[in-house]
Amino acid sequence: MKLKLLHILLFTILWANQNFAHGQHVHQYIVKEAFELLQATANLNIIEMQNHIGGLDPFYTGDYAWHRPFITTGAWREDEEDPIFNYDFIFIQGVNIALVSISHFWDADNGDLTKNLFPIVFPPLPTFDIGPYENAYDKLLKYRDGGWVLWFPDIISCTNTSNGNRLIITPEIVIPPDRFGISLEYTSITAFYNNPLMNLLSDQNGHFTVFDSTAQQFISPESVSEIRIDDYVRDRIVWETLGRMCHLLTDMSVPAHTHRDEHGLEPDSYENWMVGDPHLAWDHQNVGDFLNPYNSDNDPLHYLIYTMQQQSDHFGSNGPGDIGNGNNLIGGDP
Repeated sequence: MKLKLLHILLFTILWANQNFAHGQHVHQYIVKEAFELLQATANLNIIEMQNHIGGLDPFYTGDYAWHRPFITTGAWREDEEDPIFNYDFIFIQGVNIALVSISHFWDADNGDLTKNLFPIVFPPLPTFDIGPYENAYDKLLKYRDGGWVLWFPDIISCTNTSNGNRLIITPEIVIPPDRFGISLEYTSITAFYNNPLMNLLSDQNGHFTVFDSTAQQFISPESVSEIRIDDYVRDRIVWETLGRMCHLLTDMSVPAHTHRDEHGLEPDSYENWMVGDPHLAWDHQNVGDFLNPYNSDNDPLHYLIYTMQQQSDHFGSNGPGDIGNGNNLIGGDP
């Protein structure tokens, strides 16, 4: 019975997927204005980031993961697929059901890495929980620190670091539930940006061919462990990843996301208000002071997401996890 109810829940949310916290265009707007605030406050023209911040028109949504080298692309696409925990692949291969954003919630009062349970209410049936699911802070750390499988969907031209030979790696068509793409891994997003090395993972059931263009022959994927990729592919990965990280941070400005309130079934007053144009009332010129994490915490990423989470936690939301109540508890690792 519970399994049947869970399927009903998932497909109900599927039809209500417009209720994701912040419309994707709102995420893009916030990220773009935040960058302008950063430049104005630091009194710098950050050229590299300026070239990859992206825009708000449909071009910057991208057609699939790792398609375009822009931050606003990642801010949009984080609601389209789940490249780390792969919750968008659990039930229907390649169809993005509501679980694609199930890891966008974080109740810091419960601890930094405590997994989330979500109370589900179908009156007059008793309330039951779904989960546990990883939280947004956990996902943010994985984007930053690597250690997860990135399935790159296009041909890669790169260098084999073991012998300096040039390689062409091509993904092959697969039959679900096998994953499509080239299975890769970086060690940290910062190190990868500065030195674009990736591990080529041959043990992930990936389907791809490796052609050694220097030796003019196909070679076994198992014979290649580390590759140096070209800047264009690096940029597609780095800047979209940064946009995905920004998406997780901006989700913490939504009270339902700080209270673990599923808001695809329940109405959410904040989301219903925000989904229109109210966000346009604020931009980088009038939003206020720049929040500088380097003055307050030895981990700037933790400081940013925790501060945002605690501000939103003050306000109530409408889902079964909170029922309209906010709180001023200081929990987790303040």
